[in-house]
Amino acid sequence: MELACPINRIGQVTIWQAGRHGALDGAGAPGLLHAIKPQVVVVDNGPRKGLGGGSTNSPKPSTRHYERIAAIPGIEGIWQGHLSLLEKDKASNTSEDMIANFEESAECKGHWIRASVKPDGTFTITNGRNNFSKTYTAR
Repeated sequence: MELACPINRIGQVTIWQAGRHGALDGAGAPGLLHAIKPQVVVVDNGPRKGLGGGSTNSPKPSTRHYERIAAIPGIEGIWQGHLSLLEKDKASNTSEDMIANFEESAECKGHWIRASVKPDGTFTITNGRNNFSKTYTAR
């Protein structure tokens, strides 16, 4: 928070890789996220780590981690390493096209998420499981 409040010394970011498997307690203060305004978020969560469940540090403790990420102003995409098996509902996960793995850890195929960046300011995020990709223009 010292880097973003009261003065944002980081600036805005294009791609933010969420820390702590997407569990934002201690790693995703709303003040920080709203200051850096990531355009796209990549969450390296596990099937039972991260996104599922509520945030104890949230103003509303029942707010799920995914909902907090989705509420960042200007967010254009959220990509996940795994489907959250803690809570499989839509409120805890992004679109299935943007999730690389659906299995438990022992059965995980290890599909990747890749960012490819071009000199013209566009970047493409690709899901290795299904080759779904989306191209964004950096702000």
